[in-house]
Amino acid sequence: MKASWDLKGDATYLGIDLSSSYYAYSDEDRDDRWSNRIAGIYERQVAPTLKIGARADFASRMAALESSSADQAQIQGMLTWGKRKDRVRLSAGWRWRGYRDGSDGSGDGAIAAISWRRRLDKRQFLEISGSYDTIDSTIDRRDYRRYTINAEYRLRPIDKLELGIGLALKNWRYRNRRLGDGYQHDHSWTPKVNVSYEVAKGWFADLEGEMISRNSSDSTYDNEIKRGKIGIRKKLYF
Repeated sequence: MKASWDLKGDATYLGIDLSSSYYAYSDEDRDDRWSNRIAGIYERQVAPTLKIGARADFASRMAALESSSADQAQIQGMLTWGKRKDRVRLSAGWRWRGYRDGSDGSGDGAIAAISWRRRLDKRQFLEISGSYDTIDSTIDRRDYRRYTINAEYRLRPIDKLELGIGLALKNWRYRNRRLGDGYQHDHSWTPKVNVSYEVAKGWFADLEGEMISRNSSDSTYDNEIKRGKIGIRKKLYF
């Protein structure tokens, strides 16, 4: 379930999202579960083509790279440039995680990202993004440094239906996991598909699926995970 609240002024935007999602895994080592989230975003137009903003969110029992289940709080600052069909956004912030996988540990770290979105026409969008994130954990083996590249194409064939396909490429290193003369180094690629349909005014049904293929310099971590997500979303306007 998801509810969104939007308030727009001449130069200001304020949004709040509430969501509850169910994650189902094909991997026997991962438990199916509900994850709840609340997020707030504030943006202000400071020039005809420039916006500044901030975002804060909290998620419970989310899936993280270093933990199968974790609570996370996050804050970010944003700078957005937009003109005609293009939008470029820079963001940077910090995350705090508390693990709920029985380890009684925690972690925190920085995240920075850049994205470019192109409106191909009134029904098609293309977005490419890159990010760098870190986690320093109280459990040394979980510390990592990661780079991510995402590409996504979205199509609205009819007014109420939106389709999306995407691909995420990730490359990361665990700085405290010795392996031979170096450290454990992993990468993954993840194709994604999603469908969103407005079943009634302001009510949306969402369906998402992805397959994560991971390869590691430590072959015991090589795996493939299929993950599905379903949800109902409500959008409110004021």
